[in-house]
Amino acid sequence: MLEGKMPQILAEIKEKHKDIFIGEIAYLGVEELADSCVKLKIKADVNEKDVYSGRRLLNKEMKIAFDKEHINIPYPQLDVHTR
Repeated sequence: MLEGKMPQILAEIKEKHKDIFIGEIAYLGVEELADSCVKLKIKADVNEKDVYSGRRLLNKEMKIAFDKEHINIPYPQLDVHTR
Protein backbone atom coordinates (compact mmCIF):
# COMPACT_ATOMS: atom_id res chain seq x y z
CA MET A 1 0.00 0.00 0.00
CA LEU A 2 1.29 3.42 -0.93
CA GLU A 3 0.50 5.19 2.34
CA GLY A 4 2.80 2.87 4.25
CA LYS A 5 5.67 3.66 1.88
CA MET A 6 5.21 7.44 1.80
CA PRO A 7 7.52 8.26 4.75
CA GLN A 8 10.39 6.31 3.16
CA ILE A 9 9.75 7.76 -0.32
CA LEU A 10 9.66 11.33 1.01
CA ALA A 11 12.78 10.79 3.15
CA GLU A 12 14.65 9.55 0.07
CA ILE A 13 13.54 12.60 -1.94
CA LYS A 14 14.68 14.95 0.85
CA GLU A 15 18.04 13.19 1.14
CA LYS A 16 18.56 13.34 -2.63
CA HIS A 17 17.70 17.07 -2.83
CA LYS A 18 19.00 18.56 0.44
CA ASP A 19 19.82 21.79 -1.38
CA ILE A 20 16.12 22.41 -2.20
CA PHE A 21 14.17 20.84 0.69
CA ILE A 22 15.37 22.54 3.86
CA GLY A 23 12.85 21.04 6.24
CA GLU A 24 10.56 18.11 6.55
CA ILE A 25 8.58 16.72 3.62
CA ALA A 26 5.35 15.44 5.14
CA TYR A 27 2.53 13.35 3.71
CA LEU A 28 -0.70 14.79 5.14
CA GLY A 29 -3.13 12.30 3.60
CA VAL A 30 -5.71 12.13 0.86
CA GLU A 31 -7.06 15.60 0.11
CA GLU A 32 -9.76 14.70 -2.40
CA LEU A 33 -11.31 11.84 -4.33
CA ALA A 34 -11.99 13.57 -7.63
CA ASP A 35 -13.58 12.28 -10.84
CA SER A 36 -10.36 11.05 -12.40
CA CYS A 37 -7.81 11.21 -9.62
CA VAL A 38 -6.91 10.88 -5.98
CA LYS A 39 -5.29 14.10 -4.74
CA LEU A 40 -2.60 13.65 -2.11
CA LYS A 41 -1.57 16.43 0.25
CA ILE A 42 2.18 16.79 0.76
CA LYS A 43 3.94 19.63 2.61
CA ALA A 44 7.56 20.52 1.94
CA ASP A 45 9.71 23.29 3.42
CA VAL A 46 11.86 25.18 0.91
CA ASN A 47 13.51 28.59 0.64
CA GLU A 48 11.31 31.24 -0.94
CA LYS A 49 13.41 31.29 -4.11
CA ASP A 50 12.85 27.54 -4.56
CA VAL A 51 9.05 27.44 -4.19
CA TYR A 52 8.27 26.71 -7.84
CA SER A 53 11.29 24.58 -8.64
CA GLY A 54 10.72 22.62 -5.42
CA ARG A 55 7.14 21.89 -6.39
CA ARG A 56 8.12 20.72 -9.87
CA LEU A 57 10.95 18.62 -8.45
CA LEU A 58 8.68 17.01 -5.87
CA ASN A 59 6.10 16.18 -8.58
CA LYS A 60 8.83 14.64 -10.75
CA GLU A 61 10.27 12.56 -7.90
CA MET A 62 6.79 11.37 -6.85
CA LYS A 63 6.08 10.27 -10.44
CA ILE A 64 9.34 8.32 -10.49
CA ALA A 65 8.46 6.72 -7.13
CA PHE A 66 4.97 5.81 -8.38
CA ASP A 67 6.47 4.21 -11.49
CA LYS A 68 8.84 2.14 -9.31
CA GLU A 69 5.87 0.93 -7.27
CA HIS A 70 3.82 0.22 -10.44
CA ILE A 71 1.21 2.82 -9.49
CA ASN A 72 -0.53 4.18 -12.57
CA ILE A 73 -1.92 7.68 -12.75
CA PRO A 74 -5.35 7.62 -14.42
CA TYR A 75 -6.00 10.15 -17.14
CA PRO A 76 -9.47 10.97 -18.43
CA GLN A 77 -10.19 9.29 -21.73
CA LEU A 78 -12.76 10.06 -24.35
CA ASP A 79 -14.00 7.63 -26.98
CA VAL A 80 -14.99 9.32 -30.22
CA HIS A 81 -17.20 7.44 -32.65
CA THR A 82 -17.64 8.73 -36.19
CA ARG A 83 -20.21 7.74 -38.75
